[in-house]
Amino acid sequence: MHRFRILAAAIAGTFVLAACADNPTAEAPAETTAAAPATTTAPDATSTHADAETSASFNDADIEFLQGMVPHHSQAVEMAQMVPDNTDRPELNELAEMIIASQNEEIELMQGYLAEAGEEPAGDSMEGMDGGMGGMSGMMDDEEMQQMMGMSGEEFDLMFVEMMTRHHEGAIDAAEQVLETGENPDVAQLAGDIIEEQEAEIQQMSEWQEQWS
Repeated sequence: MHRFRILAAAIAGTFVLAACADNPTAEAPAETTAAAPATTTAPDATSTHADAETSASFNDADIEFLQGMVPHHSQAVEMAQMVPDNTDRPELNELAEMIIASQNEEIELMQGYLAEAGEEPAGDSMEGMDGGMGGMSGMMDDEEMQQMMGMSGEEFDLMFVEMMTRHHEGAIDAAEQVLETGENPDVAQLAGDIIEEQEAEIQQMSEWQEQWS
């Protein structure tokens, strides 16, 4: 039905054009005055700025997460940097490279968020963080770090995957917590990424533990 209406309208238009052509004395359409352009009101700068501040706000849970996760990630990088000198397994070297790259990138991102929130950069020192910072679990203490530094070969491989699994589990716990208590969408996105990537790495390391034990 709709197609027929369109066809009828097209035919009617053809007849109108033909009639105009046959009647040269038909009056020309009256000249129309161009309408004045519509005026738009620029958004209020104050309200726009306020909206931006609201959308990028950080609460205490966001800040605590960022300040705790920076040293947590820094230790994971330090652990991964031990791998090339202490293992012959290419798959473990590949994992270590991924950890170093991804967690250094996330450290830079988190320091940027802290600066955006008006906070001091988080330190990466592990001193005095026996088992974690501010409730962030999974970190190795000095004794465990020294023990792993003295290992090589299969002994090192097994301790590394055990310690990194525990370390990842601590990061996942913290990320899940900030998803519940934080309010900044960028921090929430980061937390989700941490959970996804580190759960996958835990699964891989668990399979290796079974194969190597």
